[in-house]
Amino acid sequence: MVKSSHAECEKGLTLIEVLASLVILGIVFIGFMNIFPQMTVFNKKTETKLDTMNLAKQEIVEIKSYELSDPLSFEQILKFNPIASEVISEDSDDIEIEYEKNDYKYRITINNENALKDEDGDSEIKSKNIGLYKVHIQILTDGEQLSSETYGYLEIVNNDKTETGS
Repeated sequence: MVKSSHAECEKGLTLIEVLASLVILGIVFIGFMNIFPQMTVFNKKTETKLDTMNLAKQEIVEIKSYELSDPLSFEQILKFNPIASEVISEDSDDIEIEYEKNDYKYRITINNENALKDEDGDSEIKSKNIGLYKVHIQILTDGEQLSSETYGYLEIVNNDKTETGS
């Protein structure tokens, strides 16, 4: 009879090796499980951001569809958008309004200075009688947190007709 060494007879895993591998697998599994809730929160924020970006773009298109005349006033905006009842400010430079729609708060600022006029107040395009006004739209979520914003220009042609441009 040939004697074999103790190491040659051992063909299985010991209890300590099995427990060590289970601990390592558990740590890795817990690490991956922490990623999923974070991905859910990130996906929700991204979805809200995309929704509010689209709402801001829709709102600027709606504002451009108003039949406005030069010079702009809050009364003109209110005529086409009756829910825009809260005037934050209406100074010589800006018309700023706030209202709630689609579970979001909209803050719209329309610069009341014609961007086509030079420092003297003369229009650079006198023959066309065009007014170009900067529009800034902010969409706020709960807690007044800015979710999305967009800029555009409102083009007003004073030949008894309003046109839009961006």
